[in-house]
Amino acid sequence: MEANKLRLNQQKRQLLKKEWASTVWNKTPMEVEDNLKLAIENYRTVKQQTWDNVITPIMDSKFPLEDMKVLSKYDNGRSHYRSFTEIDQCFYFKPTHTDSSEA
Repeated sequence: MEANKLRLNQQKRQLLKKEWASTVWNKTPMEVEDNLKLAIENYRTVKQQTWDNVITPIMDSKFPLEDMKVLSKYDNGRSHYRSFTEIDQCFYFKPTHTDSSEA
């Protein structure tokens, strides 16, 4: 029965080896890929929960959307919306404290 063994030449062996490697690496589910997919899903879930439960409530309480709409309405487009509140032509601040007693 040993005489009936099929012996492939080198070219056929190499093609069979490449096909086997392709099947193992590309068509067989791997634990590493499953772990990576699970990590990505976990990251996206935690990120979304953080935005929904932590960041959004803080931003809504400190920067109400109505106020941001008013500031963006008066934005002149040259810089960020804060320039409307930083540069105001109607008011100026004058220091009232002097250090004359310490001079």
